[in-house]
Parts: sequence; C-alpha cells; structure tokens
Amino acid sequence: MKNPILLLLAIIIFSSLLGPLSKLPLNLDPVNVYLSDIFVAVLPVYLILNWKKVSSLIIHDKPIKLLVIFIIFAFFTLFISPIRLAWPERFVSLLYLLRFTAYAGIYPAVILETYKNKKNKDKLMLYLNLSGIVLIATGWLQYFLYPDLRNLYYLGWDPHFKRIFALILDPNYLGLLLVFYFLLIHIKGKNQNRNLILKTLTLITLAFTYSRGSFLALLSSGIYYAYRIKKLFLYTGVGLILLFSLVLLPRPGGVGVRLERLFSVVERVENWQYAAGITVKNPFFGIGFNTLRYAGKIYKNLPADWLTSHSAAGIDNSFLFVASTTGLIGLCLFLYFLVSLFSASGILGKSIIIATVVHSLFINSFFFIFVNIWFFTILAIDRKFDVKQSS
Repeated sequence: MKNPILLLLAIIIFSSLLGPLSKLPLNLDPVNVYLSDIFVAVLPVYLILNWKKVSSLIIHDKPIKLLVIFIIFAFFTLFISPIRLAWPERFVSLLYLLRFTAYAGIYPAVILETYKNKKNKDKLMLYLNLSGIVLIATGWLQYFLYPDLRNLYYLGWDPHFKRIFALILDPNYLGLLLVFYFLLIHIKGKNQNRNLILKTLTLITLAFTYSRGSFLALLSSGIYYAYRIKKLFLYTGVGLILLFSLVLLPRPGGVGVRLERLFSVVERVENWQYAAGITVKNPFFGIGFNTLRYAGKIYKNLPADWLTSHSAAGIDNSFLFVASTTGLIGLCLFLYFLVSLFSASGILGKSIIIATVVHSLFINSFFFIFVNIWFFTILAIDRKFDVKQSS
C-alpha cells in the first residue's frame, strides 16, 4: 500500500476486532493501554503535519469545530474540578481525555484521505466489510469454544454466560458494532446475493448477544432508514417479525440470556440516579471529565474493587456521563455537535448516529474506544459536504 496513512487507518480498524484482549501488559492500573492506542497516537502527528488543511477544516467544518470546542471545554472542566484530586489522579483522568481526543482525530483524518478520493473511500469500506466478517467469525468461535466469562469476574468483567461477546468481551458493545456492520452492508452493499447471506449472519449473531439495547438501536435506525426510502410499512413488518422471533432464542442457563431480565434495569436506574445526583450538585461544569472513579470515593458509590472495576469509571448512559463530568454546558455542546454531525451526514451516517444515540441511553457507547473507531470512520466516509443537500 503506497499511502501510509491509509495503511495506518486500516490497521486501526482491524485492531478494533481485538478489543480489550489487546491490552498491553504494562501494569499501570487503572490506566489500560491497548494495541489500537499505539496506532491511534500517530494520528495527531499526521494532523499536525497537515495543519493547514486541518485548520481549514476546523474553521469551515461545523461538526469538527464543535467537536474541538467540546474537547477544549472537557479539558477545562478537568482542571477546575471541585473534587480534590492528587496529581496522579488528575493525570490519569487527563490521559483518558487525551485518548478520546486522539480517537476523535480519526474523523478529520479520514475526511482528508477520502475527500474527492473515491478509491480511498472504497478501500476503507472494504476494510470495514472484512472487519465485520471477522467480527462475526470470532463471535461464533468464542460462543462455542469460550462461552463463559464468569471466570474473569475477578478482573472486573461482567459474568456473561452463553452470549456472543467475541474478543470485545461485552455483548452490548459488540451488539452495537454488529448494528453498524448491518447498516453498512445493507445501505452501501453492492452484491445483493452475498449481502443477503452476510446480513442474515449478522442478524443471527446480533440475536445471540442478547443485548436489548442493541436490538432497540437496530430497530430505531431501521425505522429511520425505512422512512427515508419511503418503505416504512415493509420495514416495520419485517422488523416486527424479527423482534417476535427473539422468543425462539435458546435459554441455556444464566439470567443474562433472559430477555425479560430486570436486574440489569434496576442496576442501570440506580446508576442513572447516581449520575443525576452528581449533576444536580455540579450543574454547570460537572466534576471534571472522567473523574467519576475518584468522585465515587466522595459519594460512596464505588465497589470494593474501585481501582480496577470497569464500571467504577463510567455511567451507563453517555449523556448522563457527559452531564455529570462536564455539566449541562458540556452536555449542550455535545448535543450540538451530534445535531451538526447528523445534519452533515448521508443516510448511512444518520442511521449510525440514531443507532448510537439509542444504544448510548443504556451504556456509555459514545466513549468506548472500539466503537469510536467504527463510528468516526463511517461518519467521515459518509460525510456530505453540501449540508443543505444532506439534511
């Protein structure tokens, strides 16, 4: 491959398939460094070297401008945090914000490489397509060879049993990636016969994640797409058939495969109440981006393994996560960015945003780095530069 940046983007996309299993053994708890982080860290260098083009994007491109403003504001909230943070704790929170900034850099990087360059766009679509196939394959291999994640509970992972979670180690995040892949091949796919097989496999794999948030994400984005192509009645009928067919899923054991389970709903409601309480106490600027792990020591809502637990640093709702850590001002900026991004995207990008918004009501989807890779890549590929025509 002659284009080194396109090669780098390809490696980043494929590295997303490894998920948390690509964690490097650096023993820096609570900081986790993944293989994709190493490659994504190169993107800021590329963007700096192309500063003239990037600065023009920031000035003239509304979504990128708003994304930059939100990130700057997030930095500001971290440094004025009302929580007494030791410098190592503040530094850890800063590292996570720098990571999000680097992953957000995928969006302008892909735009620079694909704007008026259909070959590069087609190549990135091919990489995403291949990645989706690998994602499905690893999911089924995991389901038959390693169906039980309960033995990793001591490392902070949820005890998923007889659910497909692939190498992502979480069926909910995997479910959203499968929704992305389904929308990609359904809306942009060319070979309909091959795509019919892939779409069927994707839907079956998605079903075996038993992720209700992912089911709703697909349903909501599918309804929007059906409305846009004026086939709402047909798609609604197919969607209802697929929805009712979920009752045919096997229930091999464990509460995680019960679609009627309520324990996770109760846990999420408690989690949302916790985030809402923090927001009420710190309404304008929040407590600082990604300081929830340390805020829990004050608000006494952390588990005993608060330093290593994956749930201790987050909220099961991206919007409440933003509100509690950057305040209502930060939330308004983030929502404004999403609305602008929606307006500037094609029908695939709009469907992806709707799916992510719905999914993020139940889990912190917008700030999961392996979701970020697919989200920013697809949105950049499907970007419409004539905003009036795209809305």
